[in-house]
Amino acid sequence: MTSQFHVSLPHGPLSIGIAEELRTAILNGDLAPGSRLVETELARTFQVSRGPLREALRTLERDGLIKYLPRRGNYVASLSSRDWQEVYSLRFVLERFNYGLIASDIREDDIQFLQELVREMDTAGETDNIAAQVDVDMRFHDYLIDRGGHRHLAEVWHNLGHLVGAIFVFAMRSGGITAKDVPHRHQAIVDAFASRDVERVTAVLAEHYFIDLAGGPYALPSVPLQGEDLDTGLDGQSPTRDHRWAKG
Repeated sequence: MTSQFHVSLPHGPLSIGIAEELRTAILNGDLAPGSRLVETELARTFQVSRGPLREALRTLERDGLIKYLPRRGNYVASLSSRDWQEVYSLRFVLERFNYGLIASDIREDDIQFLQELVREMDTAGETDNIAAQVDVDMRFHDYLIDRGGHRHLAEVWHNLGHLVGAIFVFAMRSGGITAKDVPHRHQAIVDAFASRDVERVTAVLAEHYFIDLAGGPYALPSVPLQGEDLDTGLDGQSPTRDHRWAKG
């Protein structure tokens, strides 16, 4: 298979450039969940030795985008609906609590900064650049969490960050979210925060994370899936697709 990569890596550590190329391919859907990544072919494509390539793969493994299976190799990670539910419900609880910390201290420059990030999401969505949307989404929510000043809450939050990219891929493939939806969903958060209305913020965050508040304050998200969970293929129950990387 001809590689879709442009193998002009940026200056700096090779592993960082390789990781970014692979991350973009995964987040933009060029590499489907469950796809096998063949080290020899990747090394040939990027014209690098195994050392920096393996370092890049381990980086993506820590980010939750790649899963290494002993004696089988590296695969693009998949998530089940349960993974999405658990991460989204926890993010909702953390972000709702965090709002209470910053509600009385929301400044106009906070709103303006978040508004600018929404515009960046919109620009990325026009070209279906999921990788760019993931980056802006993380900056948006990280900014709010860091404004709260709760060190341990922020630590828990940032430990979940490595799953954000994988969740975006899952959400897009399951039909739960489209690239065009992303800026609108975050604009609702900006507007709610600007209103300083606690009930409105709670309701908007619940909608953002697919939480049904009628089911209780800690209800799991109702995930609008289309089709099966995406974790088949890594458990040996169904075949995965090999990507044979050859320099184009």
